[in-house]
Amino acid sequence: MRPSALLVMLSTALALRAAEPSVRPATVCEIAAGLKTFEGQAVAVVGRYSFRTTGRSIEEDNCDYSHQGTPAVLKLVLDHANGPRLPAAFAVEAPSLAEKIQLARQHTRLRAYPFGTPDYDRWAVVYGRVEGAEAGKPMLVLHYAGDGYVILLK
Repeated sequence: MRPSALLVMLSTALALRAAEPSVRPATVCEIAAGLKTFEGQAVAVVGRYSFRTTGRSIEEDNCDYSHQGTPAVLKLVLDHANGPRLPAAFAVEAPSLAEKIQLARQHTRLRAYPFGTPDYDRWAVVYGRVEGAEAGKPMLVLHYAGDGYVILLK
């Protein structure tokens, strides 16, 4: 292959990669209120990331939606085999993230613990696939492929 043809292919590939749009995050409240839109889709979710002995979740305490019966909690399910993979040039849209984290902070507070560690509740973005609650299980689920899909925020 001629060097000029290789250069054209490489520059085209880089241009296509650079043209990939950044991911617009959604809050837990938005997902709970619009479950039909998000179910089965890969999404970057913004909220309070909670780490407990009973499991991990991303959540909001209070939402301004009237979708009755849907909790504002997404249980995180680690799924190495079937969790969605990050796009090759993964980037979260910064202005949208700033707006969404501000909304989440209006509805939700990080819990304070007497032993003084912030490791159990943090603001985060988690990339995964949303699934609705199953019969007998009231909680929505977010399948994610690994700990690298959890981005802790300050």
